[in-house]
Amino acid sequence: MALCKDCELINIQELFEDHNDRSPGIGRQGHRFAAVQRTSIRHKNSLDELEESSKCCSLCKLFWNGLIYTDILRDARISDTVEIIADRRIGYAKKEQICLGVRCMNKTAWHGLFADKGSLASKKVVGRLVASPDDFSCVSSWLQTCLTSHKQCGQVSTSSLPTRVLDVSAGDNHNLVRLVSGAGIYGVYATLSHCWGNLPLQTCSRASISELKRTVPWESLCKTFQDAVSVARSLTIKYLWIDSLCIIQDDNDDCQREIANMASIYSNGCVNIAAAASINGSGGCFPNYRRYMTPWERLPAVDLRWMKDGQSHGVVKVGSLPMGFQCGVEWGPLAKRGWVVQERILSQRMVYYGQDQLYWDCAEGRTSECAIDVDFYGAKDPGSNGGFRMLKASIEDGDEEVWERVVELYTRCDLTKPEDKLPALSGIAKTYAAATGMSYIAGLWKERLPCQLLWTVARSPESTPLSFYRAPSFSWASIDGVVSFYDKRETFAIETQWAIRVLSVTVDVEGSSPYGKVTSGTLTLRGKIKPAVGFFVHESGIQLYGSDDSKRTVIGDGKLDEPERQMVDDTVYCLLAMVSIHEIPPESQIHFQGDKTYSLVHVLLLRHITGHPQNTYYRVGTGRVSRKGWFADVKESEMTLF
Repeated sequence: MALCKDCELINIQELFEDHNDRSPGIGRQGHRFAAVQRTSIRHKNSLDELEESSKCCSLCKLFWNGLIYTDILRDARISDTVEIIADRRIGYAKKEQICLGVRCMNKTAWHGLFADKGSLASKKVVGRLVASPDDFSCVSSWLQTCLTSHKQCGQVSTSSLPTRVLDVSAGDNHNLVRLVSGAGIYGVYATLSHCWGNLPLQTCSRASISELKRTVPWESLCKTFQDAVSVARSLTIKYLWIDSLCIIQDDNDDCQREIANMASIYSNGCVNIAAAASINGSGGCFPNYRRYMTPWERLPAVDLRWMKDGQSHGVVKVGSLPMGFQCGVEWGPLAKRGWVVQERILSQRMVYYGQDQLYWDCAEGRTSECAIDVDFYGAKDPGSNGGFRMLKASIEDGDEEVWERVVELYTRCDLTKPEDKLPALSGIAKTYAAATGMSYIAGLWKERLPCQLLWTVARSPESTPLSFYRAPSFSWASIDGVVSFYDKRETFAIETQWAIRVLSVTVDVEGSSPYGKVTSGTLTLRGKIKPAVGFFVHESGIQLYGSDDSKRTVIGDGKLDEPERQMVDDTVYCLLAMVSIHEIPPESQIHFQGDKTYSLVHVLLLRHITGHPQNTYYRVGTGRVSRKGWFADVKESEMTLF
């Protein structure tokens, strides 16, 4: 399909030299991009004209489909004019990214500007069309650049290998893979992040370990493992660590020892290979990109000549942008795995085999195979870029509040085995303990109590309570669901006053690691506690009444950790936890006389443990008391939470 007259007249060089609309852009890490420049020109007088031209012009067809699949046409009128926007900004490795946008009604469908590797135009245009996912040159180039040029990452020094690794240096025998002992051996190794899924995987067991040390049959490896071996070999990395093959799965002692070593296993690895698009072992690392594409994204790129002063500077290609990291990785199956949270945070370098392209992530930043920050143009979540990278830096720096953010992120993910709630986070906990010197208490930190006690959980109606003990009730690890901690900044509190004092806390663990499974725990506090009556309202919400109030006056409300415990005139104890002071917004202060602040009283909701002393309780939720002075006549007492 040829180009129409308007498209033939597009001069890429002039488009990017006429910077008539300079506007600063905000990077997704909060950094301001340097030299952001944007230019716009009229392309078609109306949408009707663009649609008609799309029938015979390949570039107009690309533009028209971009407007369709970004839902821009839904709010547009057929008479609206169509503009082309040229956008330049400094991205990864301080290289300039270039995109073309089609704008209508102040909304833009973005397209990438690409050049073939080694072509004349590639000296100016960094964008590259996505190749086959099993093209290893891109990953190899990223790794070499990182090792030789990145000050924050540095060279990979040989480290002590994990207890067991796969030797993938096949030599002349492509199918040769062996399980070897890492004891006393120093070397470079890669790790693999993958979804186990519901299909059987080749695993290491007490019965199979001897055979695996002789050879791991190539045909016994699932597609994901075979692909990971191929990636490691392409990077000339001799050793590969895969959890299912390097841990004896039916040996509980070995599992506990290796889980306790997760921090060093992932942080000492050269690179983590993430099969981000595969739901199980059969999916492999190399997905079929076209499977995830819209018809617009399947359209071939269109060639445009790059002319300057009458001289040709090569050919550039205009094509649809891949879906981006948010869609291609964060919304993929791997990112939903609880175990993968620590794998992503602890690894020095990550290469993601996403649903749309390859992505690289290290301490210096993130880039993609197409070399364009697609998520910026796609207006996806601006806070997601570099999130794991910044968490890793905050953990290593001992940031006091980073743990709450880690837990909030982690509890959004799924675990195949609910009993792994704490073990799957043990690597991060161990790293954080080393950085801060704080004491770990069943998912919480002793030195951060009592503020870490004020967590709440959002739970779907179909969730069910645990049938086994996992953690004491005062820990978020005792329940399932998305957890959030009280954040003074998010609630715009100008002051917080904690009303409980931690006297002692004890936790018993299974095995020798303080970061693994918990068998029991108690927390002794001193504070004000008062009985109330809880009445179930909806889902996990309850209303609170005074226990001695026959008029049933509402004194507050609460949220249960376990919504299934429906309360109908049940006694619940309110432990005064914290009072937050808030300033009335300036626009509302005109309606108030005197004090321009107000207070919120936050409580922990407790139930008495039947058959135990009167001052022993377990947590059932959180709440707020709105009745002013409700705790005024209550004296402090000592109590123990289980």
